[in-house]
Amino acid sequence: MQLTHLADFPKRNKAPIPWVDKVPDFPWDDISFSTRMLREHLNQSHNLASRRQEIQNQQISWMEDAWFKPGNVKSVLDLTCGPGLIGNELARRGYKVTGIDVSPAAIGHAISVAEAEGLDVEYSRGDIREVEYGSNYDAAIMTYGLPSSFSRAELLKLLRKVNDALAPTGLAVLEFVSIPQMKHEVGRTWHTRTEGGLFGQQPYLYLRESTFHDDAAAGCQMHYIIRMDTSEVEEYSICYQGYELAEVRQLAEINGFRSVTEFGSLEGEQFTPESDWLVAILQK
Repeated sequence: MQLTHLADFPKRNKAPIPWVDKVPDFPWDDISFSTRMLREHLNQSHNLASRRQEIQNQQISWMEDAWFKPGNVKSVLDLTCGPGLIGNELARRGYKVTGIDVSPAAIGHAISVAEAEGLDVEYSRGDIREVEYGSNYDAAIMTYGLPSSFSRAELLKLLRKVNDALAPTGLAVLEFVSIPQMKHEVGRTWHTRTEGGLFGQQPYLYLRESTFHDDAAAGCQMHYIIRMDTSEVEEYSICYQGYELAEVRQLAEINGFRSVTEFGSLEGEQFTPESDWLVAILQK
């Protein structure tokens, strides 16, 4: 049942099954939503849409020192690149970068910065599940939990596309949200936006409900936007698929990668069962 009014709220599904009862439906490609989301990407007071640039630069330095320089990486494919915060920094460091993202505002910002600085970057707008990537990249990256935002079937196909796009000795850097972090998010939170925010310019009440299903190893975040003037409700969902390290290794092998090295962060921390992130380095 899709909610439309506050009076319907008690009838909502309080534990929807990811990719069964709910599928991700954030309007990433909507120009108004993506413009508001861009503000969150660029906001240096939090790490919500994107990590703060200081943190991202530290993570880029680790990828560069630990993997790109030793692997003689020259070209990088940045999947779900957002507003180019990573891609443009890589280009500043001398890498040839190709970035793909579905958000019109994010891609527009990435292009404008790259053009202003004369960076060797090529950005395009598209859904990475559908568009072609090109070929012969030395490395591909997908960070900040984005691999976890696809279903198992979708990730399987994406890994095949990534493998096909890489050079014979290429590598892929994938940063998954760990299952412990998904479980930690379970619960409810709410706040009011008296002057509007990500979900609109008018005041609204925001409620997020996060659930996790152990049998599917998947989580669902429901986002309810309640308009203060009309009590109308807008409903959005995001799903996250959890992966154990053994499954990541299996998916990598199925898609032609010969080895997987794991870490607990994009700064090289050791991976443990309690880590918030699962960083997998896949090598052909």
